[in-house]
Amino acid sequence: MPPTASAPSIHPVHTEPFALVELFTSEGCSSCPPADALLAGFADDAERTGHRIFALSFHVDYWNYLGWKDPFSRPEFSERQQRYARALDGQVYTPQMIVNGAVGFIGSQSAQAHAALASALAQPATAAIAVTSVTRAPVSAASARASWRVGYKVTGHRGGDILNLALVERGLSVPVRRGENGGRTLRHENVVRAFRNVRLDAAGSGSLELEMPEGVAADRAFLIAYAQGGESLAVLGAARAGLRDSPPSPPSSPSVP
Repeated sequence: MPPTASAPSIHPVHTEPFALVELFTSEGCSSCPPADALLAGFADDAERTGHRIFALSFHVDYWNYLGWKDPFSRPEFSERQQRYARALDGQVYTPQMIVNGAVGFIGSQSAQAHAALASALAQPATAAIAVTSVTRAPVSAASARASWRVGYKVTGHRGGDILNLALVERGLSVPVRRGENGGRTLRHENVVRAFRNVRLDAAGSGSLELEMPEGVAADRAFLIAYAQGGESLAVLGAARAGLRDSPPSPPSSPSVP
């Protein structure tokens, strides 16, 4: 059975300045909630004003052994932070905020964060990214989870650069029962729930499929696509696309020999 698809949505190509903000955080870290709130403010600003600020909250897993397992943490997000450490200053800490893949600092430092955003928003993007389609794939017999196939087109890049695709969810709230934040209810914005990347070829076009994790509300989720240098990890350009939640297809019937 063919995929159940939304109407094709061609998202505009942007080359104007942007700020891509990645926060590495954890619910097990008592110094992280102020950084979470700072990132939430950037996300709210982007929603309210249309400023090209792309905020992502990556929850790391290395705090999980201290009494509270962060439900949004993934080891690959910790590994991503390690790659930034190797490319930047060699340091890993939480909360850590990185702007445009080029500058990192303690994520709760508001003055430094605003200065980094102002600097980023004064520089034009060097690559243009378009999300050319967002299609809901059928639910298979093997997996009850929905997935999305996302078409992309990148220009102004070099072969070997990386395209990242993040599914993020807004408006999350978690009562933390143990650990350094035990007894608090933590609120999060733009939490990365699924993440994939691909090395770009010279053409810069193709598609990626993202599986929707259990519990993600499609009406609170959207996509952020961004390209990075293959070696430097400097972010070259970014774009955002919404999800158009169409009814899933029924499970595929098993093939008959």
